[in-house]
Amino acid sequence: MKNPQASKREPASFLAIIERLEHTHGHRLHGEKRANALRAFHASPEGFARIALAAEERANRSPLGLFRTMIDAGEHLLSPAENERLADRPVSPAFVCPDCTGLSFPSEARLIEHRENVHGEWSQSSEAAAA
Repeated sequence: MKNPQASKREPASFLAIIERLEHTHGHRLHGEKRANALRAFHASPEGFARIALAAEERANRSPLGLFRTMIDAGEHLLSPAENERLADRPVSPAFVCPDCTGLSFPSEARLIEHRENVHGEWSQSSEAAAA
């Protein structure tokens, strides 16, 4: 999925990774989310590539969403061993995102926030809070 507006400041290796995730997910990464991904790439190109691959392998429906969550958590800055340890940790079934394999949250509120921000889903509690 070629992005005709991709910046000349974006390295080819960054574009290759992002375009693969965009193609897999069927959506493009734009604006601040793309800028955040580019900052993560510059901070650690190797870690960025590593978590992109992990997101593709672990996500049920949304590898791009899981990838963004992993960037937000700073996983691209971890060593390969630390990434492996995170991927192998036991997951509590209480507050787990069904689309992001192995991604758990400390509370239902954090899971709802994740579902809204990453997957664009609105819960009944969100609608009640907005009313």
